[in-house]
Amino acid sequence: MSEKHELLDGTKRVKTKDLKQYSKKGLNWIVTSDMTDSTRKAIELYTQNKKIEHLVDSFVTDFLKGHITPENQIGGGRIKILPNGKKLARGGFSIFAKNLKFNNNNLTEWDVSYDNVSGLKTYLYNEDKLHLEQNRKAKLVDKFSAKYTTILNELEQDIKRFKTIEYLALYALLITKIRVGHLEYYKHLGHKGLTTLQKKDITIKRNAINFKFIGKDGIPQNVTKDFPEYYIKLFKNILLKKKNNDFVFANSNGFPLHSDVFSKILYKYTGEHFYPHIIRSHYADTESKNFLNKHKKSSKQEVLDEFKLIAAELGHKKFNKKKNDWELDYKVTVANYIRPKFSEKMKELYETK
Repeated sequence: MSEKHELLDGTKRVKTKDLKQYSKKGLNWIVTSDMTDSTRKAIELYTQNKKIEHLVDSFVTDFLKGHITPENQIGGGRIKILPNGKKLARGGFSIFAKNLKFNNNNLTEWDVSYDNVSGLKTYLYNEDKLHLEQNRKAKLVDKFSAKYTTILNELEQDIKRFKTIEYLALYALLITKIRVGHLEYYKHLGHKGLTTLQKKDITIKRNAINFKFIGKDGIPQNVTKDFPEYYIKLFKNILLKKKNNDFVFANSNGFPLHSDVFSKILYKYTGEHFYPHIIRSHYADTESKNFLNKHKKSSKQEVLDEFKLIAAELGHKKFNKKKNDWELDYKVTVANYIRPKFSEKMKELYETK
């Protein structure tokens, strides 16, 4: 890992030993006095419940998960276990999240809330309320799908107008469905997403761009997609200025673009807050819905082939020890991406024959 990919001076983290907030200065960490009330209360809540270990960064145990960049962006690891020990159904949160709150009211359905970068509220639910999380996600995916054409049209115009990397990156996310990268996973595990791809991971042949890398969970990914001519021209110019080990979809400091960058662009187009990961769920639901519209009856094999097609596009694989090779794993696709109502209806096409 080159030095420029380490945390910048001014980055803030909380140390495990005393639970105080520190700011990076050179090789040292200096204690600060500007920890927010919501961060302090969150840490106190985990301490009181003797669950502080769930906040500790598994990669660098001297610190709690998460950090604030000098640009005041929240990064690093996310918390997925509540102060009472229950797991979240999906997603996670940062102890630095703005106006972070935990639900102590049995009449309120959500378990965690915070202000997202769009200025709206994000709500998270524990595993006991999986059905509520699934309903919330379904409504969000429907909103995204309804605005997808608008998003794509606006984005294409902004790429031509501004010619900047954040718009090119979001377009690549839409076309490839590759996950957004996570710097910590790259640094400590070597696992990459789109924003942690380096120049050496990308090749262009005519209008096709190939992305070849090791993704989440160590799964090898090899994605090739066609892009418009104007995109290829702009992207080639960006690659020319990069060295082999440079992050391609990076900010002016050379760090991978934060997912908040994409959420802000999507909010500009739609007036709704979307995390970029929704692109993958939108694809899975859209393909499933199209399959159901085309098939009133189907064989089991046809349904499984559709599941596998979606799994292949999303890069879902598992390692077969007997074959010593990676193979498609549609089970994770069905469990976590395709809307339960759609997957159940698809199975009914052959179960009721």
